[in-house]
Amino acid sequence: MSKESILKIKETEALAEQMISDARVRAQKILEDARAEGIAECDRTETQTAAELSGMLEQIRARTVTMSERMAEESDEEIAQMREHVALRRRIAEKIILRGVVKKCR
Repeated sequence: MSKESILKIKETEALAEQMISDARVRAQKILEDARAEGIAECDRTETQTAAELSGMLEQIRARTVTMSERMAEESDEEIAQMREHVALRRRIAEKIILRGVVKKCR
């Protein structure tokens, strides 16, 4: 082989090494950019999800308060009905007892 061919081969090898080195640098940059973008997207998604869940939690709390109030009202109504029923039964029981006492006293 001629000296000129050997020099040309060495130049080509050096150029190939430089291209490989440049490609590695570009690949590393692309990888770092992708990682940074992925982390940023995860952060945005996490923030957005937290905000949405916070809103949902507030709605659930509001519904819970409303349901609790409604159930308390229904319970109060039921208690009032039971008290009326108990009072009526008591009056009936008192009359029955009084009749029995009056019969025994005669």
